[in-house]
Parts: sequence; C-alpha cells; structure tokens
Amino acid sequence: MDYWCNMVTMKDIAETCGVSRTTVSLVLNDRYVDNIKLSETLRKRIKHTSKEMGYQPNRNAIALRNGRNPAIGIFLPSARGGLVYDLVCGMSEIALKSHYSVFLSSGYSSENFTCFLENAKKMSTSGIIAYFPFHDVIYLPEFRNQTNALIKNGKLEYYPYQELDIKNEEYYLAINDFNKCGGKVVLLNEVPEIYKSSDSPVKYVACNDIAGGEIAATHLLERGCESFYIISFYARCFRDRQNGYRGKLAEAGKKCTTFNIWELSSGFVNEKALFDIFNKIKTGKRPIGLFLSSDYVGIPVYEYFKSQGFEIGKDIKIVGYNDLEVTKYMIPGLTSIQQHFQEAGAAAMKTIIAMFDDEAVESQMIMPEIVIREST
Repeated sequence: MDYWCNMVTMKDIAETCGVSRTTVSLVLNDRYVDNIKLSETLRKRIKHTSKEMGYQPNRNAIALRNGRNPAIGIFLPSARGGLVYDLVCGMSEIALKSHYSVFLSSGYSSENFTCFLENAKKMSTSGIIAYFPFHDVIYLPEFRNQTNALIKNGKLEYYPYQELDIKNEEYYLAINDFNKCGGKVVLLNEVPEIYKSSDSPVKYVACNDIAGGEIAATHLLERGCESFYIISFYARCFRDRQNGYRGKLAEAGKKCTTFNIWELSSGFVNEKALFDIFNKIKTGKRPIGLFLSSDYVGIPVYEYFKSQGFEIGKDIKIVGYNDLEVTKYMIPGLTSIQQHFQEAGAAAMKTIIAMFDDEAVESQMIMPEIVIREST
C-alpha cells in the first residue's frame, strides 16, 4: 500500500459529510467554539465517517502545534547481527504507517547515550525509544551460598558471589528531565527497576529473558539430561536468563553449575580460559545439559566437545539463545531460544504513538519461544 498517496484528508471527510473543512477540524480535534453550534449527532456522524474512511490525523502538524519536533529519536546498541536489524524493521514499519519520521543513533558508551538524550531535548523531540546502556553496569547473579566461576585476566578463577552496581542516577535524571519537558519515553529490553512500577510515566517493551531461561531448562529436563551447566555473561539480560534456567532446575530438584565469562566488553573471550570451563563440564554425568546464554559461544563449544569424542545431541545436549542466523548452519543445528525482536520493535513504536495520543498504555513483556534443532 502507498501510505502517502492514499491519505484521507479533512477536506475529503468534509465533502463526504456535506460540511465545511472547519467543521470537520473542530469535531476531530474535539474543539468547541461559542459562535459555532454543532449537534452531537453531527459530531458523531463526522467521527464515524472519518473512521470508515481510514482517516489518520497529521501527527506532524499536531506535534508542531504543541511546540515539539514531530520526529522520534531511537537509540540502539552498536551491535552487528540480525537482532538490531529486526528491531529497526519493526519500528520503521509502524512509524511509516503512522506518518512519523525517526532519527537513529547508536553506541555502547555512556557518553553516546548522554549525547543522544541531550540532542533529543535540544530538538524538542516528541519522544524517544532507547536501549538503556546497561553495559556500564555489572550485575552479578542473585543466587547465594554457591561458588561462581569467572574468566578474569585470561584464566579461570573462583569467586564468592557478590553484587556490583555502578549507579545510573545521571541517566535517570536525564530521562526524567526529558519526560517532564513533555517528551515521551519507551525503553527497550533491559529496563531499570525504577521504571517497572505501573504508574511510571516511562514505559518499556522487553523480551522476557527469565521465561527464556525457564524454557531452556524445561527442554533439557524433558530430554533426560543428568547434569546441568550454563555458560553466561555479566549483564542484566544474561542474569535474567540464568536465573530463569537455574530457578526452573531448582524446582525439579536439580543442581546447576554456572560459569560466567567476565571478559565480554572486549568482544573476545580467552580460548585457554574457555577450555578450562569445557574441561569442567565434560566430567558431568551424561547426557549433559548445557545452556549457552548467547549463541556466540556455540562455535567454540562445538569444536571442543567434538574434539573430545562427544556426540552433540546425544552425549551433550546444547541450547543457545537468540536464534542467530548461524545456528541453523551449525552441524548439528543448534537448538536456540528465539526472541521476537521485530515484534518488540513494532510494539515499542505503537506504544509511544499511543502515548502521543494520550491513550492509556501498559509496558509489555514479549515471550520467547524455543526453536528445536539437532543439538538436543
């Protein structure tokens, strides 16, 4: 459909109803003028006609009339791969249909995010959709009374669980300041607890990573695994995945050994340290159940266990996360938890547009699902 050429205007509605364009404008903008008396019957007829004809208000004009830039700012992580692309596709499709323009910024650093917020405020942008930069925060798992294996300084070491939290007050203040100035805010995926209350003016659309971990555990239990492991990283989404996985196993009376990789920010993981982890896992009772909280670890896992004579899918059953394109080409194909990022992107854009229209909106959690392949 050509959304631009087929736009219904107030003039079209006026001609259909046999009234002036001014009358249509007053009705659709819910304005009442003392010297122009319009019956409720006429108002209902005009609104019904506009709906039947598929009229969409000129949101750009409304935003400008309210002193705001009609554009929507979007901040996403500078990550290669299909997930960010899916988010952009979901958001842009809804923005196009609703006649909104967007400007896209990306980055990983706190400076990138702060600059984005400052620019959005200076431009009086109508609203922003943003990933909160949780890469600046180290979140350690909430499970206590256990030992945690970390890769640090290129070797495998063991540490007691602890909590490290770099404060994010500067982000909260900047977001709240933007919101107080009339800008609408929708956060994506990784959401601070401060915004999770139902009365928060900041809304979010997030993939349910706790449910994803639970789905992975349930699947490996159903496949008859005897020992359970997880290789994960330090960030909020990874913490939620492992919490879901470990929690579901605990419900079934099963123990789980967790290996958290410390060196994620550099983009590379020391191979020697990974092999130390794999050597620990291979001693587990077979069939071993292994959950990878990111598909990116799948290739070195496959290479190692094949070299050790393991039959993947039989001796060790592996579930990844994100269902990246590479998973279907691995031999055997990697079972993975699929997050619906395009759906999340569309939901985020619909949410912020509804907020512009002063509609009551709720934050949303998008449920993942498992894509089963030969690795389990």
